[in-house]
Amino acid sequence: MSRGPAGAVPVIDLRQEYGELVSCRDFGDYVRQRAGFLLPHDQLDDHVDVSGVVVVDDAAALPGHTGALASVLASPAVRQMVCVVVGTAEADGGATIVLPSVLNGEFVTVLWAGDPDGIPWRLDGGAASLVRVGSATEPPLADLLEALRAREVFQQVLATAAATQTRVATPAVRLRSGRMGAGLLAAVQRRAMLAVATGVDPYDPQPDAPASDHDLIEDLSTMQRRYVPSSHAEPGGRVRAARQAADSAVAAVEQAVTAAVRPWAVWAPFAGVPVSRLAAAAAGHLGDYRDVLAELFQRLDQCGDDQRRAELRREGIELPAVTITAAMATDDVRRAVHRSLESGRGLEQTVRPLRAAAARMLPMGSAARRPDLDRAVEPITALPPMPGGFGSALVPLLILLAPLLAGRVGGIAAVLLLTLGAGLLRAKRRHLGVSPPEWGRDLGRVLTVLLLATSGLVAGELLRLSGVLWPYPLIGVGLVLALLTPMVWWALVARRWHARAGVPGMVRPALHGLDGVCHDTITEWAVTEDRRRASDLLRATAAALDAVAGVLRDGAAKLPPEMAAHLSGRAVAAVRQDLTALVRMCMQARWPEAAAGDLAGMAERNERRSGELLAEYERHLHRWGVQEPPPGWPARPEADQLTWWQDGNGLRDAVFADGQPVQLLCGDQQTSLLSRDPHRAVTIRFAPRHARSTFTERDHDDQGGYPPVPAATLADVVWTGTGTAAGLVHLVPLRSGVRYVQSEGGS
Repeated sequence: MSRGPAGAVPVIDLRQEYGELVSCRDFGDYVRQRAGFLLPHDQLDDHVDVSGVVVVDDAAALPGHTGALASVLASPAVRQMVCVVVGTAEADGGATIVLPSVLNGEFVTVLWAGDPDGIPWRLDGGAASLVRVGSATEPPLADLLEALRAREVFQQVLATAAATQTRVATPAVRLRSGRMGAGLLAAVQRRAMLAVATGVDPYDPQPDAPASDHDLIEDLSTMQRRYVPSSHAEPGGRVRAARQAADSAVAAVEQAVTAAVRPWAVWAPFAGVPVSRLAAAAAGHLGDYRDVLAELFQRLDQCGDDQRRAELRREGIELPAVTITAAMATDDVRRAVHRSLESGRGLEQTVRPLRAAAARMLPMGSAARRPDLDRAVEPITALPPMPGGFGSALVPLLILLAPLLAGRVGGIAAVLLLTLGAGLLRAKRRHLGVSPPEWGRDLGRVLTVLLLATSGLVAGELLRLSGVLWPYPLIGVGLVLALLTPMVWWALVARRWHARAGVPGMVRPALHGLDGVCHDTITEWAVTEDRRRASDLLRATAAALDAVAGVLRDGAAKLPPEMAAHLSGRAVAAVRQDLTALVRMCMQARWPEAAAGDLAGMAERNERRSGELLAEYERHLHRWGVQEPPPGWPARPEADQLTWWQDGNGLRDAVFADGQPVQLLCGDQQTSLLSRDPHRAVTIRFAPRHARSTFTERDHDDQGGYPPVPAATLADVVWTGTGTAAGLVHLVPLRSGVRYVQSEGGS
């Protein structure tokens, strides 16, 4: 029994299912057994509508199958039947129709298909002057059964037979559907399987750009950032003591440098502790801090989680709590995988970032952070020497100008102040410990200042001898300049040295670097087990998805590739959407297992489940094509719905082209049994309800297209809820006098 899409009329093919039907207790028992084979596992409790059924059987075997027919009709659930009789009885040379009397019921209509291949037939009654020389892609009998599966067409056939009092008729059919031949269907499957498995359609002439991994990587990075403790752990014990000593030493260096580079510090050259000595002490304390951390990292690297926490408590470090749970991690991974699948990314393109994230999530171990400790203290180097020179051309100018403005007595005082300032500045450089003793250069710099200052004094005296008189305020300005010039000189030189040495930043970044490594390691200790479990989850998820990809690749390898490059992309997109749903259905059972920590065997279970679902999907494709996903599977997005009726001209021809022949399911010798009265024949036209706009709107093409179909003509169309086919069924009754009912006792 084939049920087809939701709401379709069940088809019972006694040519294949007679033995199974008669072995069951009754027809209801048969339906229940077959439903377990046809329906997905999550729909076994659903009902199968058998109020109307289509029964197919060979004419030669039909009299012997009376018991099976009676079993079907005896079921209280069955109210209507269309019996399709194929071929001819073996009685009178194949020209008579012999039917069991059980089919003479009020709600039974018999359609006699004497020849499944049929002959061309005109709707006005009579054979067409055409002879088919090639075989059809699908036999007309398959078209007839597909039309009868639409419940609206099925009921119209019964209603027509009842209104015309025609119990037996020969059907003619003309059908346009989205059904594909076996070769094309296999090619569609192959392309879709490869696209879902790899993310690339190798036969697409205009492939889309490869899907970016950015959003998936960002989702996984967001998941990784969640593995942070709820609070910051402050170290205690030896770590805290070493850190405080290093911090105090660094603060002393910063304070000494801040005091030394002030402009007025030049007048107190021997104040404070030399910066070089403080910097060496700070470097020593930072080295101690590094050594304490290195020893702790090495010792706790191989400890288990509980042992590590106990050891850290003895060291005065209490690890903070972690707020993320296994269920939350599973939700994060599930959300990332679903977003990746919805974006059209293939399984292989999804598996690679998952495995990379699993490697990143795996804790690196505290011993592996020892090189980070060494790199943190690398900025600590010997202080560079204080730059020589005046620091700016302004300083020599001030040295000349101050004695010149100070007058005769004030000029002598200015010379003495400038010379003293130069000597104190050189002494300050030596006291800081950043410049080696160079007595010759120091003495030369002092003599240079003395020479410049004396030159200024002499120039002022010459100006006065020439009659230039200085206002008394300028004398005071000259003395002030003599006092400020050494301070300006020191400020300029100290600023250049500060910029070159990075003081006080040379030791503070080292302390911050050690603090950062310590904080990161403590954070990792707090989440080590959780991150290891998350890494296992990511790795198991990648393996489970890779198992499905392997099933799809193996399935694609079994299908012929010859016709794959000549297919419609819409059919491939529809099957690809269904296969993506298959992946989600496989993973649906894996997520609860992952949340519970049951990661072992996920890939094997997914491989089995995907194989079962793929086999079910292939059975569905072979029976019903690609128009609809199997019953119980997720519906396709609107964009992936197949609209095979977009060719409006072809659809209208299938339904309304009365001048074109149809395929009558009988042979040449059997046409003599049919009525030639066109008024007794009935034509049932049908089309999908969703395709109605194709008839009501103008169809444009190069020749102008067809105008809309008149409303009066559309009134006779049977609109079906299933969108699998459109066309017509033409019923030609037997001529008067043809005997077709057999009593139980004889012919």
